Amino acid sequence: MDDLDLPPGIDLPTSRSRCWPANDTECTCGDVRGGAWICISWAKGACRLGKTCEALHRLPSLAEEQRMVYSTDGLDSDVFGRPLAGSAQRDGPLNSTLAVHGLPSDASQRELRTLLDAFNEWGTVLRTWVGAVHGTGFVKFKWRSSAQFALEAMDGQPISPEGGTPLMVRWATVNPEVEAAKAGHVLALRSMQDAKKRRDTQHELYQRLEREAKALKQHAADVPGQTTGCSVDHQAHAAVTCQTDTIFQRSLFTETLTNVTACYPGTTASVRANHEHDANIGAAEADEPALPLGWVRAVDEHAGYYYYYHKDTQRTQWEHPGDGL
Repeated sequence: MDDLDLPPGIDLPTSRSRCWPANDTECTCGDVRGGAWICISWAKGACRLGKTCEALHRLPSLAEEQRMVYSTDGLDSDVFGRPLAGSAQRDGPLNSTLAVHGLPSDASQRELRTLLDAFNEWGTVLRTWVGAVHGTGFVKFKWRSSAQFALEAMDGQPISPEGGTPLMVRWATVNPEVEAAKAGHVLALRSMQDAKKRRDTQHELYQRLEREAKALKQHAADVPGQTTGCSVDHQAHAAVTCQTDTIFQRSLFTETLTNVTACYPGTTASVRANHEHDANIGAAEADEPALPLGWVRAVDEHAGYYYYYHKDTQRTQWEHPGDGL
């Protein structure tokens, strides 16, 4: 059945191969006769009349755009000569903006922008937006006629010549600039909330470590034989180091240690050296000389080292007292 036998208002079904303007543009009888509109069947890649078609087989030009704005027969018609559904498609702010659905949901922002920029084969594209909903986007054309043609040409068709998921193209019902601003505002608020949460967590950690260090100092001050400032400060530092080492999974001690830090209590090297010392503790005790009168040896529970204190003078020190007192 020829296209001329179809009832008015009935279009041919969309073919599997969509319109490719670079290859399908041709001169028709509509160009010779004049006053013709764009062929909607050709826009869908389904016109079988070829050069004998009374409509135009090409993309909309400035002539069609001006005809739709200034001509009496084009004010209420689209680029295909059909009556407009409403005044919004003629005078509305979104009369040249399309909403595109069916884009890859796992694509990045850059990849989606590249896909939306492919709509420029139907006319000059002023701007594209990636929608807040995954797999959606917006395309704004310079001419209303280009947007009308692109809607018919791309609805139900893939972007790539190799095929793919068919797109669903509709007229935009929301302003994409407003939607993008709302999405950016929500994203900014979410980022601020996450940053505040991280800051509060870090602040609570510092406060807890400070409380534990103060409690350790108070405990050391109440225990006989551990009232010197050196011992209290050392124990407080050891407690903070132990807590930090547990919370951060020893990430603070993965750096190369210097000769000074390797001998400092609480570091990885000192703990390893202390374990080696504990393995030979029997031999060390056998070789150690006897303590002078009044001196007692004990183990610092936080640092893991032996220290010595004198009961009468309350003196504490790390070195063996020998015969000094």
